[in-house]
Amino acid sequence: MDAEIVIPRRLWNRLRSHLLIDKEESRKGKVDEQLAFLLAGKSVDSKRVRLLVREILPAHSENLEYQSGIGVAPKQDFVIKALNRCQAEGWQLIEVHSHPFDSSPSTTFSGIDWGNDRRKMPALSTLSTEPFLHATMVMGRNSADAHFYDSVTREIKPVSRIVIIGVENSGSRNALERVPTTSGNMEHEYGASGEVKHQRQQAVLGTDGQRALTQSTIAVIGLGGLGSFVTLELAHLGVGRLILIDPDVIEVSNLNRLLGAGMAENGRRKVEFYKDVASGVSPATEVVPVGASILQEDALSRAKEADLLVGCVDNHGARLILNQLAIRYLLPLVDGGAGITLERYHLNLAEQ
Repeated sequence: MDAEIVIPRRLWNRLRSHLLIDKEESRKGKVDEQLAFLLAGKSVDSKRVRLLVREILPAHSENLEYQSGIGVAPKQDFVIKALNRCQAEGWQLIEVHSHPFDSSPSTTFSGIDWGNDRRKMPALSTLSTEPFLHATMVMGRNSADAHFYDSVTREIKPVSRIVIIGVENSGSRNALERVPTTSGNMEHEYGASGEVKHQRQQAVLGTDGQRALTQSTIAVIGLGGLGSFVTLELAHLGVGRLILIDPDVIEVSNLNRLLGAGMAENGRRKVEFYKDVASGVSPATEVVPVGASILQEDALSRAKEADLLVGCVDNHGARLILNQLAIRYLLPLVDGGAGITLERYHLNLAEQ
């Protein structure tokens, strides 16, 4: 099962600031490893585990049993406080420490790190009657690695990526950044797109941009005029997986705005029709049709599997649900829509 750690950018920046001393300062003397705990929610579906970081508990010198340039360990009372909060508030625990001496593109766990995790991870998994996820992460200056303990298989499994969402200030360029871990890079090597039809866009997006599309799952909610366009364009771009959510069937009155639909499609479910069209455009794209309202449980469960939500709905109730879903599960949401009203013989056009 795939696994990822999702963290808001403001927390990511704060974590790096705590764990990694500025390079200029590091030249002045010895640089010690640093440590922090992350409290996280979780979202588990059939394809992946997502650890959703909500709070950082930085360990300062008074919280550490020992600290040096090659090792760091927290005091017992600091660990107990973190575990008590996990048990009382339902959090999962991620333990992070730094390798400040490592500037390579492939930071990973040392033999000592692995030995510690093999001893403590199985024990921690039994502390709660509720399913409890414990992960550890190591951060170097230019890369990171992470793994978690699967209490069902009793194995330590890799975390494939760290997903950084949001922007902290106007200088942040990317609202959704996927950082492969060292283990993730080893499992999922990716080069340039081999498809001729993607070569021109790859010249603009770059290899990383095309990789992000190819590895992403995007949920499109609402398959009207806007949603049908978004679905087909994402298929043309080569997105890896599309989840299409809409409860309606195609009607004759829809045909003026549904791309690709004709009289022969009257009465067909929108999600089934656009699954066929998108698959025809991009056979490599997995398309999942969900013929239900976003207000229904099965549609919500599918939407949680996405890396990005695109809202193309026509009512405020659905927008509120999408907003709550995005906040709870740390899912970026792009909300679009258009409206035309007639007032005293004047047409008013609004779009977002």
